[in-house]
This record gives sequence, C-alpha cells and structure tokens, in this order.
Amino acid sequence: GSTPNICVNNPCLNGAACQNMPGGGFRCICRTGFTGNYCELSTGTSGGSTPNVCVNNPCLNGAACQNMPGGGFRCICRTGFTGNYCELSTGTPGGSTPNVCVNNPCLNGATCQNVPGGGFRCICRTGFTGNYCELSTGTPGGSTPNICVNNPCLNGAACQNMPGGG
Repeated sequence: GSTPNICVNNPCLNGAACQNMPGGGFRCICRTGFTGNYCELSTGTSGGSTPNVCVNNPCLNGAACQNMPGGGFRCICRTGFTGNYCELSTGTPGGSTPNVCVNNPCLNGATCQNVPGGGFRCICRTGFTGNYCELSTGTPGGSTPNICVNNPCLNGAACQNMPGGG
C-alpha cells in the first residue's frame, strides 16, 4: 500500500507548506511569524525569538495576557473572574472565595454547590448524571441508563447505547 498523501487537502494554516512524512504523517513548515502544529498561532515575531502567543489575546472578559518563558501564556483576570482564560464569573467583587454557582452551570434543575478553593459540583436530580447533570439516565431507578434519550451526538450523528450504560 502506498503512503497516504495527507497534504493533498493541506491542513496547514496561514500559508504554511505541508510536507508528507515517511510512514503516513505530515508536518507543517510555518512561514515566519507563525508557530504550532498547524501554524495556527501568530508568534508576533519576525525571527526566532520566543513566540508571542498574546498577539491574538486568548484571554476573556478584559483579562491581560502575559507571555511565559518557553512560549506559553497566562491570563491575569480582572476582579470578578477566574479560570485559565478568565472565562468564569466568580460573583464576588473582592478577593473572597469565588461563588461559581452564581451563574449556576448545572443543568436539568440540579443544585450547584460551591467547593472550597473555588470549584463547584452539581447535585443531580433523579434521572440525570454527568459533571453538569447534562445526561439523562432515562431511568427512574438503577437499570442501565439510556444515555441516548437526549441524543448528545452532534451534526446529525446517530447515538447508540452500549452495554453497561456507555
């Protein structure tokens, strides 16, 4: 069998060249100013210095982006926000423990419970499961759950229950 030509549909971005690799893989040869497996990140640099990931500020809710040595970054959240990208509202005006439950992320009538340190957990009503109680077990009791009841599949895909409830 011949090696597949992955580069025929060039998965590389920002004008990068795609190079098929022996054994079926590929790599993107990025133009100056881009980095990442698919050359999807702007370095904000014209040479070989540390990439400036913050050029496209991935931080949310007005947070400041800080480049880290080695090419990573961190978001410096404004008061009232938390999370890697400052995507979560703490519901607090100051420095107290964040109240993540202020925006109740739990679904299907579940109760949100703050956890010390700023996290939360959802206490599901009977018939629901999952981190956010987003899955219907389809059962009033303890039989095998019918997870497909609320079809969690996307883009018209079919859902199939598996033995054991998966």
